[in-house]
Amino acid sequence: MLYYYYMRVADLTRLPLLILDLGMLVGGSFSEGTAVLVVIGLLTFVIAFLGWRRSLLFECMPVAETGIASSWQRSRLRRRHIGHVSRINFLLCLPGLIAMGAVMAINLSQDLTGSIFEKIFSLLPTILNVKFTPDTYYQLLIALIVAYLPLLPLRKLALSAVANEA
Repeated sequence: MLYYYYMRVADLTRLPLLILDLGMLVGGSFSEGTAVLVVIGLLTFVIAFLGWRRSLLFECMPVAETGIASSWQRSRLRRRHIGHVSRINFLLCLPGLIAMGAVMAINLSQDLTGSIFEKIFSLLPTILNVKFTPDTYYQLLIALIVAYLPLLPLRKLALSAVANEA
C-alpha cells in the first residue's frame, strides 16, 4: 500500500478490508468477498426497484377527487399493466444516461496515464471527493437538459395514461 501515504484519502484501505471481511464470512478471501458485495448490491437494487414500482401508479392517480383508499386499490389493480410502460420509460431514460456517462468518461479520461493501477489511483480522489472541474458540471447540466428533460413529459404522460385508463 505504498500509494496510501501519497494519497490524501483517509479511508483508502477501508473498502479492501471490508471485502476481505465479507470473504471471511463465507470462508473465502478477496474474490469471495467481492462476490458477496456484488450480491448485496444486486439485492439492494432489486428491493429498491420493487418498492419504487409498487407505488408508481398511485402517484398518477387523482387522489383529491377519488380518495386515498380507492386510488390505492385502483393503482393495485392497474399494476399488472405497467410492465410495458416501464420498459418504454427505461428506453426514454437511456439517452440522458448515455450522454451523462459520455461526458464523465471524456472528462475523466483526460487524467489517465500509465498503468491500470496508476489510473485507478489517479481517479480515486476525484471520484470519492467529487472534485470535478466546473466545466464538467456545466457539461453534465447541458447533457441533462438536452438529452433527458425533453423526454420527461413523455414518460409522465405514459404513466398517467396507464394509471387513469378506464
